[in-house]
Amino acid sequence: MKYKVGDKVRIREDLVTGGNYGGYVAVDDMTDMGGSVVTIERVGEVHGYYIKEDPDEYCWTDEMFDPVEEMSAEEAISLQIKMCRENECATCPIQKIPDCVECEEYMIEHPEEVVKEVIIHEYLHYYCNSITKRNNGHNKFFKECCLKSGISPNATFKYNSENNKVEKYKYKIYCSKCKKIVCMHVRKDTAIRKVNNYISKCCKVRLYCDNLM
Repeated sequence: MKYKVGDKVRIREDLVTGGNYGGYVAVDDMTDMGGSVVTIERVGEVHGYYIKEDPDEYCWTDEMFDPVEEMSAEEAISLQIKMCRENECATCPIQKIPDCVECEEYMIEHPEEVVKEVIIHEYLHYYCNSITKRNNGHNKFFKECCLKSGISPNATFKYNSENNKVEKYKYKIYCSKCKKIVCMHVRKDTAIRKVNNYISKCCKVRLYCDNLM
């Protein structure tokens, strides 16, 4: 058997209902998942797999899967560097996405997490919005793209999580009209760039930062 528990695989898009794959017949529920990236949850004692995303616990076989070519850390970082070289932060398509995370700051302390939880996640927002010509947020289409890319559709980042206290962000950026906090930064140069090149999404006015005055 090719795969082990925890492996991610892609269900073949060309599965045919009634087709025989390694001694098992594919049914409608299985072919409907074609193209999805899933996780091997259990390996059968004799043969076959059971996947996390299948509530009906059908038995799947090697012949029903394609391997997932996951983006490596090097590839993800290269993608981020390429986009940074081609765009200023103010014009970066990723940074224009509502509530987008500042990738450069997150990479400082989370080089591994950024690969899946930030770069790929945020890039998929850009990809989905480009395809549909609208903001998809975390809708069904976006989540399907996440699954096909091998990441969780629920990946989120919170500034004040247990390991990322708000207090460490010296530069807090506010909307100059309603005083709502817009974002927070560790680095002064990033804060200056945000204040100089962005307006608030809430009131469409200039941003300000007390520590820069």
